[in-house]
Amino acid sequence: ARGMRGSDMDAAFIRGMAFDMNAPTGMGDPTAAPAMPATPDMKIAGGIDYASMEGIKLDKVAGYLAKGEWPPRTVANLMSYGLFTMKNQHFTLNGHNIYSVGETTIDARKWHWFVPTKLRMSANDVTYDIKALMDFVADMERAAAGAPADGDPAAPPASPIPPEIMQILAKYGLDKPSMDYAFGWDWNPTSGAAVIDGAFGVDKYLRFDIKYNGGFPNFKGVSDLIPGGFE
Repeated sequence: ARGMRGSDMDAAFIRGMAFDMNAPTGMGDPTAAPAMPATPDMKIAGGIDYASMEGIKLDKVAGYLAKGEWPPRTVANLMSYGLFTMKNQHFTLNGHNIYSVGETTIDARKWHWFVPTKLRMSANDVTYDIKALMDFVADMERAAAGAPADGDPAAPPASPIPPEIMQILAKYGLDKPSMDYAFGWDWNPTSGAAVIDGAFGVDKYLRFDIKYNGGFPNFKGVSDLIPGGFE
């Protein structure tokens, strides 16, 4: 991290962040009749190859709150939540690679008092592994039935989705669908002019874009509706 001043921070960078934990499932009851064996903990793991945070400015608003005061509505440039970027995120359950994300960006640096005037959020290459997710569900079902994870004639099938369906999904590349999305918000606090735009797509199959170009009440118009002394 660099440029730290109270609750402000110019930038911070993280590489190779990872987490690995066991979470109890709460399934099974050894005291029941017949006994239901307790299931193993759920193994949760994941990580982010690279993350950055830039332009966080919260010291001004923190100063008001520390004094037990609400920031006056006349303080326009009150804060910035910063620009966040994360690359190569991945998440696993019981060793199954459930999903990964190529890059995520959140830009929340522009505010007028507590109202955002510009927001940007996007994610690229959001990939879900359908078979891995179904295999995880099957593992949990087998554990709940007291059957070993490596198979048992009386246990649920290896995957809740029939192999024929998985073959069809794989044939069309939908066993690991990759998606992108984006959202944008721009609002002029003086005039109320606003633009909202967004996009969503599934690689090779679908993409749609939406956009609203119009207006909302300006800041003064809404502020005047709030009784005086609110701060």
